[in-house]
Parts: sequence; structure tokens; C-alpha cells
Amino acid sequence: MSGIRVTYSGLISFVIGLSSLVTGLIFALIITRTLNPHEFGTWGLINSLFVYSMIINSIVTGWSTREIARGEKSGKTSIVFSEILCIGGILIYLISAYFVSPEAKVDQSILFFAALLIPLTFLHKTLSTINMGWKPEITSYALITTEIIKIPLILICLILFDLGIQGIIITLMISSAIGSLIQVIMAREKLREKINKIHIKKWLKISWLPTYPRISSILFASDIVIFSIIIGSVEGVAFYAAALIVSSLVSQSGKISSTVYGKLLQGGKRRFLENNIMQLFYFAIPLATISILYAKPSLFALNPLYEISAPIVIFLTVRFFFFTLTEIFSSFLSGIENVDVRKNSTFKDYIKSKLVVLPTLQIIQYGIYLLILTIYLVIFKDQASQIELVIYWSVIGMATQIPLSIYLYGLIKRNFEFKLDKFAISRYLIISGGVFGGSFVLAEMFLVYKNNIFEFIPSLFGFVLLGIVGYLLLTYAVDARTQKLFKAIINEIKK
Repeated sequence: MSGIRVTYSGLISFVIGLSSLVTGLIFALIITRTLNPHEFGTWGLINSLFVYSMIINSIVTGWSTREIARGEKSGKTSIVFSEILCIGGILIYLISAYFVSPEAKVDQSILFFAALLIPLTFLHKTLSTINMGWKPEITSYALITTEIIKIPLILICLILFDLGIQGIIITLMISSAIGSLIQVIMAREKLREKINKIHIKKWLKISWLPTYPRISSILFASDIVIFSIIIGSVEGVAFYAAALIVSSLVSQSGKISSTVYGKLLQGGKRRFLENNIMQLFYFAIPLATISILYAKPSLFALNPLYEISAPIVIFLTVRFFFFTLTEIFSSFLSGIENVDVRKNSTFKDYIKSKLVVLPTLQIIQYGIYLLILTIYLVIFKDQASQIELVIYWSVIGMATQIPLSIYLYGLIKRNFEFKLDKFAISRYLIISGGVFGGSFVLAEMFLVYKNNIFEFIPSLFGFVLLGIVGYLLLTYAVDARTQKLFKAIINEIKK
């Protein structure tokens, strides 16, 4: 069993993740510039309901990475059983859509049509978890391919044939199928064995264990559903979804740590962890700064209608920064849990394990978040505008996310030996604030807000690129870790 190269795979994942931001931005621009707020809000609601359908797939995906990383031959069995389970996922989604659509005042037929994506989503998720257990970079190659393919497809569906949300669904069906095909071809080494019923019996016997953490994902996505039902409209969701596109930029930094989980499952030394965490901060800080400072022009680029969502971006960026830390810290802690390896593990052992304790903490956090959000919306839905409601929605999300991130950091320090270089992080903060703050001041002075995106976006990108170059040069000049990172990148390129 070959070991995962954390820096190599992590950098590939991060670089391709950043590259996909360009294609993702083009995709988002086409959607936001083509759909009206009601249609865009409906698309946001579909994405939330999709999370409900995926809970049943965790019976397989919850084990795929762990088993493949430890050398077990369960790849083909995972794919076949996952596609069988997708029938249940479709039913869960259709039932959810049936009850939510009247309350949110959206076209039920569009929600039902989106169910065609579920089998392909199940397949894609399963293949990704398999590859994360042995060659995480494969998922990155598939990602960039699907992102590139989506651009001409969405142009044909939305611009040429004016298919609306149905066009988005058709685009994602085709691109997802191609991405899955790439993963199958590159992972064929792990898919040659026969279907093994022993794996299926094991997964079904303890199906509650991987399914339980998915409750937190359902709660995380339920805020959009709750808002749509209580307010009786999805237009506010459109402003929230537009802000998500900009603020989620910081979550790309998490890709640098996406390979650590598989590496920890393989065992061995953990000296790489400290370096990986510092790399996470190195990339997360400038990405968060970009989202916050350039919130207004970025939203204007998506659609001038969403420019008023700038305050929402600020709060959501902070939330996503800490959310990324929470997800990464949770994956580190789960990666060293071996209760599922011990054959004599009891139900009580599983309950006490990190595989249950960590998601329980997240369930509590999201439960509190949804409770506060629901109370707020019920009280103020008739006293505030939709944009004001969405702003406070983002504030509640931020405030309830931070405490768990801090607590998990404490757990990380108790379970791993590493020292966080606070001086280096301070340097990243100061340099990031200085260079991007300077480029933003220049942008405020010289950037002309034109509705023509072919004129506006290149100008906006020029100012952002100025800040990026400044950040890389200054950190390289004063930070030894950055110098080592650059040398590692150059060495990998030479190889």
C-alpha cells in the first residue's frame, strides 16, 4: 500500500481548486445574469434539499475512504451498493420537495426534475471517497475537467435554448457523468475485485454510525429550507446564495488539508501535521481578505441586483473561515480513530469514539443555530425587509460557528504534538491586510462599475491579482515557511 503524499496531493487539490474558481465564477455569472432572483432562489433551495437525499449514501461513503486507505478491497462493492441505495435517496428528496414547494411558493415540477441528478451524485461521491483513500489527486483531475465542460454546456442550455433551471440540471448531469467516467478510468486498479457481500453486511450492521454524522449536514443545509418556509419566498435565498458564492472562496484553502485524513488512516508518523496547518492559514487568510474587501464589486459582477448583499458576504466569510477549520480539525481527529479496526469493538466503544462524539458536537451547534434562526425569523418576518433578515441570518450563522472551532482546536492540541507559529500567522494577517487593502484602495479610485462583464471583470481581476502577487512576494521575502513551500512546489514541478 503506497502512502499518500500530503504536500504533493494537497497542493494539486488546492491549485486545481483555485483554477476551478475561475470556471466556477464563469458558471455562476451565467446563472446569476440569466436567472431572475426567484429562479436563482429556487436553485438554492434545490441544492439544500439535495443534502437530505445524500444521507443514505453515507452508509457506503462513510467507510470507503477508511477501508481503501487501509488496504481493503471494497471499491466495486461500494459503487454497486451505492447505486442501489440511491433509490432511497430519490424517495427522500421527492418527499421533501413535495412538502416544501407549496410553502416556499416554487414550481414543484422543477424540484422533481432535479431528482435526475441524484444517481449521478451518488456515483460521483462514492468514487471520490474511494480515490481519497489512495490517490486524492484523482478527484482534483476530475473536478477541473467537469468545471471546464460545464461552461459550454451551460451556455448552450441557458443562452441558446433558454431552458432555465432545467438547463442547469441537464448541464450538471452531463458534466457529472463525464467526471465520474474519469474517476472510474483512473481508479480502475481499485475496482477490479468482485462484489463482496461481507462488506455490505458490515455496512448495514453498523449503518447508523456513518449515517449519524450526516444529521449535521442536514441541519447545516436546513437554514435555507426554514427561511423559505417561514418567509414564504425564495427571493431572500437568492441574495444569500449570491453572497455564498463570494464568501465560500476561503473554503478553497481547506483543500490543502484534504489529503491528511487518508494519510492519518494509513498510520505512521504525524510530523507533517504542523506544516499542513500552517499552510492552511497561509492560504486561508488572503482568500478571506479578498472576499471581504472585494465583496461589493464581486457581487456586482454576479448581478448588480445582488450588490446590496455585501454585508452578508463579510459575516459569511468569517463563518466559512471557522467552518473550514472545524471541518479540517474534525477530519484530523477522525483520522486517528481506530475503533472500527478493532474486531471486538462494542456499541459502547463506538458511542465513546470520535466517530460519534465529533458529529454530536456539530449536531448540537447546528441545532442551536437553527433554533435561534427560527425564533428570529418568526418574530421579525413582518418587521424587516428580506435583505435585513438575510443579514441577521448570516450574523447568527457566524456567531454559532466560532465556539466549536475553538473547542476543536483545543482537542487537536491534546491529541497531536505540534506548535502553532503565531508570529507567522500574524505576518500573514498584516501582509494580507496591507497588500489587499492597498489594491482595494486603488480599485475604489479607478475601477469603473460597468454592466458589461467582459469589461468589468478583467479590470476587477487586475486589482485582485496585484494583491496576490504582492502577498506572495512579501511573504516569501520574510517567511522561512513560505520559502520552503515554494521550493517544494518547484521540486515537484521538476519531477
